[in-house]
Amino acid sequence: MIISTDKSDPQTGKVNLKIGELAKVTVTNNSSNLVGGETVYFSSIGNEGGLNPKTCVLPLPPSVPSCFVNYNSLIEGTFTLKANATLNGTVYESSIPITIKDCLDPKQILIKGICTTPTNIPPEEPPVKTDTTYTPLAPLPGFPEEFDTLPSKTNQCPFGNYLNIMIKLVIGIAAVLAMVMIVMGGIEYMTSDLISSKEAGKDTIKNALLGLFIALGAYLILNTINPKLLSACLDNLPEAVIEIEEAPPTASDFSLNETPPTGKLGSCTGEITKISTSGGTITLCSTIANQVKEIIDKAQAKGLKLSGWGWRSKKRTEELRVINGCPDIYKSPPSKCRVPTAIPGTSMHESGLAIDFTCNGISVQTRDNVCYLWLKDNPNIHKLLNLKTEAWHWSTNGR
Repeated sequence: MIISTDKSDPQTGKVNLKIGELAKVTVTNNSSNLVGGETVYFSSIGNEGGLNPKTCVLPLPPSVPSCFVNYNSLIEGTFTLKANATLNGTVYESSIPITIKDCLDPKQILIKGICTTPTNIPPEEPPVKTDTTYTPLAPLPGFPEEFDTLPSKTNQCPFGNYLNIMIKLVIGIAAVLAMVMIVMGGIEYMTSDLISSKEAGKDTIKNALLGLFIALGAYLILNTINPKLLSACLDNLPEAVIEIEEAPPTASDFSLNETPPTGKLGSCTGEITKISTSGGTITLCSTIANQVKEIIDKAQAKGLKLSGWGWRSKKRTEELRVINGCPDIYKSPPSKCRVPTAIPGTSMHESGLAIDFTCNGISVQTRDNVCYLWLKDNPNIHKLLNLKTEAWHWSTNGR
């Protein structure tokens, strides 16, 4: 017998389905021993509920010797689909592997094995069209009729140039007002015979000259010290970068109740395995499992109770991205989440090549922690690298 599906890859023969996708599973009789009328029984190890029905009957000649059943899986994983028929005590069988992952609807993600539409992702907003050209309502001395407020090759500091012109314009206005006050003070001094009025006129002239001297003097002093002090180029201010450290992990952040996948996973060249240490059971890639066990057991001998969490499934990372309010599950950087969370597919935890250490039952949060200092002083044992922003996170590449 030969078993096949209508979703098989024509080149590789592999069957890849999405959760909820319907496939037609066909059995064709290529044996001369089966004469027709035999009942073919189908089974799917670990996913029996996907078959409907579970049997079909091979037709009698001269009909085409084939029959089919439907297969519709709601469980993620890789399963082996088998078909067998018995004639005169001889069992004839055939099998085919089927891989089921992701959701049929691209807008959904897997949460605890169920395709769910995230409710916290805001709808995409259309791009806002903005005009960056500024046109003064009235022409001003030194100003062009219009200018772009965004930096360009010809004008690298548009806002600074605007402020420079305004400074010179304000000084010019101050000079004009000073001249007006000097004239008013002179008129008051000349037209009055009262000594008090003459003194008031002199004071007006003195204050106008003092104000003009302050305005011109401030500009001349700054220009003499360093002309760049007057550039006011705010467009070239250094960018402020704020680094947000991830919150210390907890046991709920990891796939403690999930069965680790078999075979290679991500960057892990071995397989995901559980190891028993003096600090408890930890799930890791087999290539670093012995190193971690050795470092934990040796720390225990020094009176330090080291433990931690290692492997975390991609599905669990997706769930955490939803829980922690990341705007886009697969694209938003960790800093955009309420609690910074790695993008699915990028975390070393998903390959079992990272471990978040605890010290005496508490996450290693600072670099003066005794367990952190001991890990730092014994790199020859574990050969793991620490992530600069997280004292608890150690991996094979420091990420």
